[in-house]
Amino acid sequence: MPRRIAPIAVVAAAVAAVVAATLAWWWMTSNRYPPPPVPEGLAAATTTAAPLIRDAVRLVESRPGDAEARYHLALVYEANDDPTRARTSLEQAILLAPDAPPAWYHLALVHEHFGALDEAIAAMERVVELAPGYAPAHRHLGQWRLDQNRIGDAEKAFQRALAANPRDVEAAVGMARIEVERNDDAAALARLEAIVNGSDPPGAGAFQLYGTILRRAGRLAEAGAAFARARADAPQTFDPWRDQLEPLRASLDGQLAYARKLLLRGRVADALTLLESLYREYPESASAAIDLAVARRALGNLDGSMALLEDAVAAFPESSNAHYNYALTRFMLSHRPDGTIDPAGLADVDAHVATAIATNPSSPLPRALQGDLHTALGENRAAAACYQQAAVADPANPSWPYQAGLALLRAGDAPGALTALSSALALSPRRPEIMVALAEALRASGRADEAASMLAAARRQSSRRPEPAGPESLPPLPWGANSSGFAPAGNRQ
Repeated sequence: MPRRIAPIAVVAAAVAAVVAATLAWWWMTSNRYPPPPVPEGLAAATTTAAPLIRDAVRLVESRPGDAEARYHLALVYEANDDPTRARTSLEQAILLAPDAPPAWYHLALVHEHFGALDEAIAAMERVVELAPGYAPAHRHLGQWRLDQNRIGDAEKAFQRALAANPRDVEAAVGMARIEVERNDDAAALARLEAIVNGSDPPGAGAFQLYGTILRRAGRLAEAGAAFARARADAPQTFDPWRDQLEPLRASLDGQLAYARKLLLRGRVADALTLLESLYREYPESASAAIDLAVARRALGNLDGSMALLEDAVAAFPESSNAHYNYALTRFMLSHRPDGTIDPAGLADVDAHVATAIATNPSSPLPRALQGDLHTALGENRAAAACYQQAAVADPANPSWPYQAGLALLRAGDAPGALTALSSALALSPRRPEIMVALAEALRASGRADEAASMLAAARRQSSRRPEPAGPESLPPLPWGANSSGFAPAGNRQ
């Protein structure tokens, strides 16, 4: 039977709301506010998070009636693995600003962290009441209700998430899970095929579910390709309120992760500013140096990138990533403006690619770069072999068999190209560039009719491929006047 909140819980929630409102009224009328939660020994603490916490605590102490200051303190605690103090700060913020959806949203996530699912759902329901257009809130409700086997409620939540943001991939995956629960594999399969081949690929769980359904349908080769793609990284979901945590992670790893997300989102200048600061603070960090070099390269500053990487390979000779990025940047610099290639530069590339492979044989990137090097030299069979080795190391990436197929086509090996390009298309069935290359391999194999059919499919796919659209293309979200979701405070203490 569906799980329901007992009437006593409803009464308790109502009583708690009255008590909270009374307490908030008393705070504001008496001008007496509770102290913020403070870790013992904070004044002398030397952890990486301590300066952030001290600044956030001082802000609350200077403006005790400001809900947004308490919300900021909560985010600092949440971002730096102190969910208990985050919860206290969020509760204090909500008492001062009961209609601020971001505070309720993070309170729901903290409740989930503690395993308090009923409390998490109650808080998230308050979010969707205050901000019905915020898709991530509906998505979380759907996932939690599905965990509770409340299938009907989960379906409504996922539908609302998709109505608010039709590109919410994880909400669409949730709908597929509901269809599986209802033994409707055909509907789930159709939905998942659209998801996994769309412009916004999902996380590993979707590929795992897709592979399971394909296997049940007897489509074993496609199931194997789906399970291979289940090793993919987690998706970049649209969730601005959760993203507020990213710049507040004080550890070097947390800051580097934030810089990499900025790079992935195209905010290269912001990433560069952060990485320059991290490199000054952590000159001994190989990751800080290499990521800064990557950001400089992304902005077209190849010489500046190369200067950093020359130091990095000298300081960190066992770092495969340093040698790979050195080789990649040197490869780019080896291409002269007149279209010719500097042979001395390619020799340098070859040496560092070999070192990158030797220090990390399981990485696909140096092997693929080695394939690019052979391609530049016109050595197509050697290039294909490198791309095939990259595909073994990274079987979920269709780019490697695709590149191998192109190299084999250039080498005149149509059967080998057919095999490689068929593997690429199995991993990404809707990429028209793979279809076009496969059509050429079919034509070279004397299979003209199949080649024509494949070209026609590629044209159809090209005509309906959506243009990439970022979160900025979504409808406006119904929160307050400023970016955090709090309405401007009229009388801050």
